[in-house]
Amino acid sequence: MTAPGVVIVGGGPAGLSAASTAARAGLTVTVIDERPRPGGRLLFDWTEAVDLSSILSDCAAHGVTIRSSTIAWGLFPGWRIPLETPNGPEVLESEHVILATGSIDRGLAFDGNALPGVMTGSGLRRLIGEFGVLPGKRVLILGDGPDGAVTAHAVRGAGGQIVALVSEDDARSISVRGGGGVERVLMNGKESSVDIVAVAVGREPDLQLATMAGHSLVWMPAKGGWAPHQHGEEHHVPAGLVVAGDAAGVDSVDVCALDGAYAAARLVRSLGRMSDDEVGRIAGQIAERQPNRTRYLGSEPIHRQPWQVPIEVSQ
Repeated sequence: MTAPGVVIVGGGPAGLSAASTAARAGLTVTVIDERPRPGGRLLFDWTEAVDLSSILSDCAAHGVTIRSSTIAWGLFPGWRIPLETPNGPEVLESEHVILATGSIDRGLAFDGNALPGVMTGSGLRRLIGEFGVLPGKRVLILGDGPDGAVTAHAVRGAGGQIVALVSEDDARSISVRGGGGVERVLMNGKESSVDIVAVAVGREPDLQLATMAGHSLVWMPAKGGWAPHQHGEEHHVPAGLVVAGDAAGVDSVDVCALDGAYAAARLVRSLGRMSDDEVGRIAGQIAERQPNRTRYLGSEPIHRQPWQVPIEVSQ
């Protein structure tokens, strides 16, 4: 099956914004999303800057096809995208692909981290925001950065109690205990009663499809670690492929939505359907919220992926 226009992998804030932007420019757009309904982080990490119902309405009005419960498990030259769908396997082909595959939570090793009741911060927020479930009243949050803060806000909003926000370094020395699940936590020689332990020590781009496609990477700690290198439109980026949102570097929901629109705008411009001024306008909106988001596009990276670095063995 041939999908003309553009195929977007990921139905979160970046993917849906990219779909809306591309469709309004006249492209035929297909969105592939592994979840039963589109929205991604917009289903539980709400922001006033992006309204999910509005963007879905805009996508529908411009003929965007959203294929939910569909997994894109590969990306091969062509571009050929093998899918696992509710009706069985399928392969899409498109000259243009936007990867908006999002991010994955960073893990953390500590004593008892495999007990039921230990979950990621985004997993807990999804239970609260998308399903209306607070799985425990007393919550210990591992991570005192942005992810920890937004998780604590969600727990308090749902009526839960925050036992403590523990820094990543200190979290490695805790001990979680319990019979069939989390019951108590030992920290600094003191034991506390806890129902849930949320690991919220940050996220990193989901790079599986990007690396499969041969996309070059660059080490960017502020963006979550290894991220796709998008230095202009040079050889670092395979032709016809754009990476957007958290997949291009972790950020807030509203910035990821803008980044999706920016990725689609760059693609549309390359097809002669959008002016430089319009692309610059979207880039300016990103710069207002996150100045460093697009700054790296104009400079070469200091660090590349490890296998590109020569190994010197001393004699």
